[in-house]
Amino acid sequence: KKFEAQHKADENYPIVAAASICAKLLRDKKIADIAADIGDFGSGYPSDPDTIKALRDKDMRIKLKPFIRERWQTLENIKQRKLSDYEE
Repeated sequence: KKFEAQHKADENYPIVAAASICAKLLRDKKIADIAADIGDFGSGYPSDPDTIKALRDKDMRIKLKPFIRERWQTLENIKQRKLSDYEE
């Protein structure tokens, strides 16, 4: 079988739009299930301030570890030490 990636396929093909909606609904449900187990961490998207706040919290980051993309740039930025981390 052949697969083809197309820009704006969800606008051009109704079946792709439907699949996109299904994927979003499934993702939202999974995020809600995880939050019910470990606590609120926002939407899980990299630009969400609540998600960033949760990732900055060491305890929450440990709870989120099975669900985090370790090579996610947002997480890399959070792990980067700052000069203020060394000040008393």
